[in-house]
Amino acid sequence: DETYAKGLRNYWKSGNFTTLTNGAIDDLVKLARSMPTPQSDILFSQLGGKIGDVASHDTAFPHRDVGFVVTPGARWESAGEDDICMRWIEEADTLLSRHEDGGQYVNFVAERDGGEDRAYGSNLERLRRLKALYDPDNIFASNQNIRPAA
Repeated sequence: DETYAKGLRNYWKSGNFTTLTNGAIDDLVKLARSMPTPQSDILFSQLGGKIGDVASHDTAFPHRDVGFVVTPGARWESAGEDDICMRWIEEADTLLSRHEDGGQYVNFVAERDGGEDRAYGSNLERLRRLKALYDPDNIFASNQNIRPAA
């Protein structure tokens, strides 16, 4: 789609929040005022409801008590903007990590970061054992890969 149009450069970080405190909102407003490009954004996904009815160990997704997923995203067109856009994301991540509860939604894990420990939390070792059982050669390794247990 146009948000992630072919040729645009993208970088994002994401974090889970049980609630959005006044301090988190203040920091989000600061970040919104300093976005490096018009295409950049801060995505808020509200969770809750039925996802909390499932135990955290019953599926791969363990973060059943999360209220919000917040994902600052920088998008830009030219390599000349790489430093400023990537620096904004790193600053956003540092600023927001003071308020988040740990963990992140797997769809928002940036490929360069790995992040499976934050995405799967206490379920990761079980998922690695399953991966070793069904895909020991790690053939299905694109995107947010879970490495098989040794």
